[in-house]
Amino acid sequence: MMDSTETGKTLIHLEREFPCPVEPLFDAFLSAEEFRNWFSPPGFEAGSFRLDPVVGGEYRCEFLKQGKYVLTIKGTYKEIEKYKKLVFTLEYDPDISEIGECRVTIVFNSKGTATTILLNQEIYKSIETEGRTKGWNFMFSQLEEKLIRKLN
Repeated sequence: MMDSTETGKTLIHLEREFPCPVEPLFDAFLSAEEFRNWFSPPGFEAGSFRLDPVVGGEYRCEFLKQGKYVLTIKGTYKEIEKYKKLVFTLEYDPDISEIGECRVTIVFNSKGTATTILLNQEIYKSIETEGRTKGWNFMFSQLEEKLIRKLN
């Protein structure tokens, strides 16, 4: 993991190996049912998830706390290269941190029975990255747990 802050821009960089082939890992990002199972920040419950996983398509994920709506994460798919790369925008609503729209790039490197994910989240202002980095790590742990359970 590496985070860097330039004037006016923040980059969150994570690298993680998953003990599974690339296909189920990649698919877990584009199926609303699969995505809903792991894409939830710490302390939130997954609500309604809608994904249109085509270039130019949009996604919208609603999150709850104690059963009440509190947050939406939404964006647009910019690039989808099957089993290799995903690029999408990410925006919080409400945007309490006032970070605006971000760009997330995820590269999938298949190694047979294992796959490495390289994630870069570009935030177009300088912010503290610790909370977002912890959030991605938490969600990736959830993803790994769900995939291992599903594949075994």
